[in-house]
Amino acid sequence: MYFGIKGLVGYAKMKANKKNWEDVCKKLPDVPEYIDTVLNGQFYNAINEFLEFTPEELKANKIKTLMPIFSKKDPKRKTKYLKALEAKFPTFLAFINTKKKNDYADAARFLQREESTIMIEKVCGRLTDLGIWFVPVHDCILSKQCDLATVKQIIEEECEAYNGYKPHMKTSNWTGAKQPLAFPLTREDRAKHLLENSLAYKMFINKTTVNQTIKKIISNSKRL
Repeated sequence: MYFGIKGLVGYAKMKANKKNWEDVCKKLPDVPEYIDTVLNGQFYNAINEFLEFTPEELKANKIKTLMPIFSKKDPKRKTKYLKALEAKFPTFLAFINTKKKNDYADAARFLQREESTIMIEKVCGRLTDLGIWFVPVHDCILSKQCDLATVKQIIEEECEAYNGYKPHMKTSNWTGAKQPLAFPLTREDRAKHLLENSLAYKMFINKTTVNQTIKKIISNSKRL
């Protein structure tokens, strides 16, 4: 959600027909509220004020909470998750829907581009210049314990320079404990493993094609 802030700010100024940010916030109060909840790591909890889930239910339904953002623009049946977003952050949802005007997947592509611009182009570029060992994982950076403070500082600086806000970040230690890989050792086992996976994938493709054909037939029959 953090990577959509810059675009949301521009959209809100256009929507409110105001250049002054204070005027925008007065006209669209859900926008600064959205930004604050994202920066504080409270986005899901803010949505939960409408859904009234228990902490366990909220954790189990996080993906469903995001479905109205990344699914098709106008679902025939408004889910409780869509109603929650409309109630809490209508301007953000309207902004995302503009990104899905031509193709609903464009919203995800937009956020991916924003994320890669900051994390790959900016953050990883600086880490490379400094000779710091790292592995990028989406919006995360895996690095050595001794370099974490520097990595955190660079992420904060680049994010704030990009959209004016420092992100909400968490750090955790990875033990690096080796786990046994379930991988066939002999040539015969590898061949069997490859054949089984190839057949399973072919069955999946065939099933998907059949399901798509059935959906088209049903859709065409409704039009008739």
